[in-house]
Amino acid sequence: MFLRMLVSIMLLFTSCSLFAGEGSALIGWQTFSVGGNGNVNDESPDTNSTYDDSPAGSISPNNHYLSGSLGSNASNAGRYGNGVATWNEILNGDNFGGGCGGNGEYIERWPLAGTNAIYEEVDITSASCQSGTTIVLDNAGHNFTLGDAIFVSGFVNDSFNGAKVISDTTSNSISFEKTCTSDPAFNTQACDGATYDGKVLVSNKIGDRIGPYLSNGAQAWQFKKNGTLDGGNDQGLSGDFSVTNNSDYYFRLEFIHFDARAGNNTCNQANRSPHLLEVIYLRDSSNLINKQAQQELDANKLITSVNWGQCTISDGSAAPEPQKSVQNISTSVASAIESQAYLAPGDTAAFRFKFNTVGTFGQYGVAQIDNIAFEGTFFETAELQNSINPADTPTAVEEHVPFLPMLFQWILGIVLFGVFALKKLLRS
Repeated sequence: MFLRMLVSIMLLFTSCSLFAGEGSALIGWQTFSVGGNGNVNDESPDTNSTYDDSPAGSISPNNHYLSGSLGSNASNAGRYGNGVATWNEILNGDNFGGGCGGNGEYIERWPLAGTNAIYEEVDITSASCQSGTTIVLDNAGHNFTLGDAIFVSGFVNDSFNGAKVISDTTSNSISFEKTCTSDPAFNTQACDGATYDGKVLVSNKIGDRIGPYLSNGAQAWQFKKNGTLDGGNDQGLSGDFSVTNNSDYYFRLEFIHFDARAGNNTCNQANRSPHLLEVIYLRDSSNLINKQAQQELDANKLITSVNWGQCTISDGSAAPEPQKSVQNISTSVASAIESQAYLAPGDTAAFRFKFNTVGTFGQYGVAQIDNIAFEGTFFETAELQNSINPADTPTAVEEHVPFLPMLFQWILGIVLFGVFALKKLLRS
């Protein structure tokens, strides 16, 4: 019994000790397409790191190992929210999700759909910390400039890895800021004496921002009552989204990223916005496997929730922060289900954004979601032990027949033939 409990604890620790930024694949939406009826129906993620123009195995029709959908075609029910918001002074930030400890994924770190990411590996001669917040990497002859997006790997201190932006540069060094220093839990991770493996993976800008903050192309998925009820919930306050594994390998789903905004979160019930958001698993449209239990996730399994808080002001004035705010979320699937989770080849995982219906009224009772992404890693088998890039063409396996066993078979055949011939001779 003790041994079984110990194994369970070890599996849980392994599955939950992941940081966003460690995934090798990501698909995400920065903008939102609609169908002829004006409802969100988007099967073309803007960002997709799994493009392969010469695939060796299974792949989607548009040559991506991962595909995804928002709205009408994302699940059997196909909830699609209530249109698209084009107000460019909300959401549309630089990250998929967020949170402290490097959880947010810098959008330009990942390539646009239909393009290949190209990385440049740079040898680092030393790493140092300045003022407790700035990491300096020494390298002679680099070609990076201020503001370049880079991807850092190799530090034992996990928080120093991931997507960064160069904050300073000299002819022999580049620097980036240690983020989230205001968070005590994050700030306790040592900066001085940071250990690294002698290499850092860097790149100039890989992907592009589409419709960034304040631009004419800025968009967000809108949620608002439309009067159509489904089990007591207004359909305009729900939206479905999914990811499909088109490869021949197993995809471990690690993080779900999104940015959510509670709009007019006042105490005036005529205009109150949604104040509670849940992300739930849609079992009837999916087959996401809990590795430890070796079975699919339960129906309506809660993956994460965001609560902007109940209204407590009686005069109808705006609720105080952080009730009225944007919440940047990067939620770990492993933490939510206490196990790793994977999609077998050809399988889909569908989820639903579900805002509260009760207490949400009025034309200004609106919420929005933006920068939605799935992040994870491909593995050779369901054991999730050996990661793999599906775009890497497998090496042809040559079959070698050992010489000695073959020689033995020849000798045995000759002996048997001799015995058979001898018996026949004696009978005659």
